[in-house]
Amino acid sequence: MDGARQRRRQWRPVVGLGAASLILLGVALFQTYVARSTLHRFFATQAWAQNEQGNYVSAARYALAGMKLAPENAHLYWAALAGAMHEAGESSPPLMHDGAVVVAAFSPDGARIVTASRDNTAKVWDARDGRLLATLSGHGDGVTSAAFSPDGTRIVTAHNNGTANVWDARDGRLLAALRGNGYYLGSAAFSPDGARIVTSGGKDTAHVWDARDGRLLATLSGHGDYVESAAFSPDGTLIVTASRDHTAKLWDARDGRLIATLRGHEDGLVGAAFSPDGARIVTASADNTAKVWDARDRRLIATLSGHGGAVASAVFSPDGAHIVTASDDGTARVWDALAGRFLATLSGDEGAEPREEMGVTSAAFSIDGALIVTASADNTAKVWDARPNIPNRRRLIATLSGHGDAVTSAAFSPDRTVIVTASRDHTAKLWDARDGRLIATLSGLRCHKRRFRA
Repeated sequence: MDGARQRRRQWRPVVGLGAASLILLGVALFQTYVARSTLHRFFATQAWAQNEQGNYVSAARYALAGMKLAPENAHLYWAALAGAMHEAGESSPPLMHDGAVVVAAFSPDGARIVTASRDNTAKVWDARDGRLLATLSGHGDGVTSAAFSPDGTRIVTAHNNGTANVWDARDGRLLAALRGNGYYLGSAAFSPDGARIVTSGGKDTAHVWDARDGRLLATLSGHGDYVESAAFSPDGTLIVTASRDHTAKLWDARDGRLIATLRGHEDGLVGAAFSPDGARIVTASADNTAKVWDARDRRLIATLSGHGGAVASAVFSPDGAHIVTASDDGTARVWDALAGRFLATLSGDEGAEPREEMGVTSAAFSIDGALIVTASADNTAKVWDARPNIPNRRRLIATLSGHGDAVTSAAFSPDRTVIVTASRDHTAKLWDARDGRLIATLSGLRCHKRRFRA
């Protein structure tokens, strides 16, 4: 017993020294963390300060030093470095965010672009020179979608925290807050007359709001799982919702009354859209198919089968004659929208085994239906001739290469001459739709006075 006490007495100084060492080590590590955090904050601030003073070489040095010190925060320095490179004549500037850019869209007149980002902001840019016009901030969470009103005077954004906001597109002023039930919102869209907004998400509901004062007009309840998307018909009288519960539903847009449920998919739906004349609906699903429905009698017209992966999107051509689908299998496909007949495959790497990292995330027609742009997880977008010229295929016009991560969306300007792409690499880019050239007339990163956040 006495021996045990003696051994415990002998160990106490050792244990005490060990505890003291751990405390000192913890203090040292904490001081190192604080010093490192302070230093990379200093580098970020100096990179932008040197940029604004025209000292582009110094700006690049500070940015590179910050990226080396804290590679996990490299995105904080990309914009400063890109600005320095642009001013030195080395590159065309991208439209920068501090997080993945999930969507980029033109205004109806093509003069502006809105980008939505995981960095909790949306930004409005001049489409001619890349100048930052407004930052829509104060969301409190990542922005999942952004869209202009039909007259281009307002923007609606949807957010991870279940809210949506309406903004003045000219000065970025908040006009109305649409307070949902706290669940993630995936999309928000104006009605064709701009008087209402429909938001999707809210666990198993969609909501219709007054676009002027943010007043809730109707709650679209009845789905059994998350609502992935919601869209107005071209005349604004109907709304179609797509849900993970394997169904789409058709609603009266005036009073929220359920009109019909479209059943037939074997897995969750990711989207639904009306044809330009409002007579048909196309739904896209994780069951590797899209389906075409008659919007009047809700009859299934055709099933578009053939993809080897989930269909990420499906949209009609402007004349309603064709549908383009984008898929995780690395391809897009063109279909006859009336007969459901397969027409062509859009694949930039024929014969390659489809892989997830090659998945096509979206596809869209130009306003005249002559071109198609596809966005892909392989860090590129591609421009295709939509007209039949090769049996079962379409001619690849250009590959838009330059993004450093997956391209999440791509869209044509209203005059079809320019394409805007959004990417997880925190940028949006503008391209010449005819030859795929990265447009070099963008400027304005010096106007993008970034506010550093630790």
